[in-house]
Amino acid sequence: MKHTIALCLLLLTAHAAAAQFDCIYRDIITVYSTNGDYCARATPYYNFDLSPYGKTEVFNTRTNQLLYTIPECLSKGFLFLSNDGASLLHLVNLEYKSYEEAFSHVLTLYQNGTKAKQVSLRELTSCDGCEEVSSLFFRIKDTVVYEEGRLKRKYCEQALHKRPACIIGDTVLLCTANRLLLKIFLPTGDITSQPFDTSCCALMSQTPSPRIDTVKFSCPRGYVRVDGYDSGEEALAKKLGMVPQGDTWYPRYKYYYVKMLLRIDRQGKATIMRMNNRDSLPEERLRKVVADMTFYTDNFPEGVDYWYQKLFGTMRKRNRFVARREGKIEQAKEQAAYQRRLVADSIDGIYIPRNLEESFHFLDTMLHAETISLIRSLPDRKAMSEFHFVLGMWLRNNWGFWAGSRFQQYFVQRGVNHPDNMSGILLEYYYDYLHGSHQGWRTFDATLPPTPSATPDK
Repeated sequence: MKHTIALCLLLLTAHAAAAQFDCIYRDIITVYSTNGDYCARATPYYNFDLSPYGKTEVFNTRTNQLLYTIPECLSKGFLFLSNDGASLLHLVNLEYKSYEEAFSHVLTLYQNGTKAKQVSLRELTSCDGCEEVSSLFFRIKDTVVYEEGRLKRKYCEQALHKRPACIIGDTVLLCTANRLLLKIFLPTGDITSQPFDTSCCALMSQTPSPRIDTVKFSCPRGYVRVDGYDSGEEALAKKLGMVPQGDTWYPRYKYYYVKMLLRIDRQGKATIMRMNNRDSLPEERLRKVVADMTFYTDNFPEGVDYWYQKLFGTMRKRNRFVARREGKIEQAKEQAAYQRRLVADSIDGIYIPRNLEESFHFLDTMLHAETISLIRSLPDRKAMSEFHFVLGMWLRNNWGFWAGSRFQQYFVQRGVNHPDNMSGILLEYYYDYLHGSHQGWRTFDATLPPTPSATPDK
């Protein structure tokens, strides 16, 4: 719990490389061995920034002969190739995760295209889950300060911080987050370690980087325009005999939702790789409908054998009376779930405070000391608005300010009805609490609207 909320502050100015986002362009990365005789080319098959979907091919640069292919795109993190082309090392920071496929190992060694060794973060660094060593690569903790009316991240500049791994011959040197210097010998996969010092930093910063070539290409777009339909959602719904949601939501209807990850070949035929069929639509029928679709692949990039594309569908029954009857049943279930949330002491495994004072105590334990120190350094309580889209968002989403909770009702009873206002008041009063000012929040806590008196019978 503590570390979940601690990430809120980091999200304020998170590194783009550690984020998951839909890209307009992707890169084909080619990494060369130190002697230049071999190269590894990583080609992505997916338009999301962090994904292993794709291929990595190793070539003899003198003859341009393909030696072997690994069915993963290893372009993220660090990639090192031995001088005989047989060994390929992939290092991934724990930050590098994909919503589609998480890299469960931070170190993977391939020998002639086959995984020969994999090591997890815990095995490599003895990480126990604490934030200080929750990533593989060494980094200097940047500081966040309040300047010119806003929170700003102060970046620390150091060569080792930017390039924590290098290769000398067939030996990869890696500085880990827990300040170890690892030496990884590519031909055997042997790993030795020692504490790193200033001499290690000097050695790594002076070691030339291996040659890396980058080719940028536009991600294929327009795949959802299939078989003459304007969107994949429309095609999916109509082929299932249903009505797509489109741009308008009618709460009185019951809507069925499905999300799929498709693999599309160069002929435009799709295969469902993964499916979230939340409302139990006929699965065999879904697979047949997708198999019958033909996707446009005119802008398929050269060298890409497949492309992975998400397809969403939100649809209702074609008969309006049936869809409305199902909608009433769905609304009754949602209302019952909402009422249960209003009295629950925890929701989705997260404890829901009863009042402001209890929430302050939980924030004291959940937030890191650096975050609390930053809040104490702010010039006034209005500066807490800087946390609206970080810590405030976590509060709104996890303490039920939007979907209902006993803490939400605590605010409603005191005349605060909008979730943004709830989190804003909470953050400002938490500022007061940390600065030893308790009268304001205690007055708010004790203030309740008057209960209407019963009208006497006449």
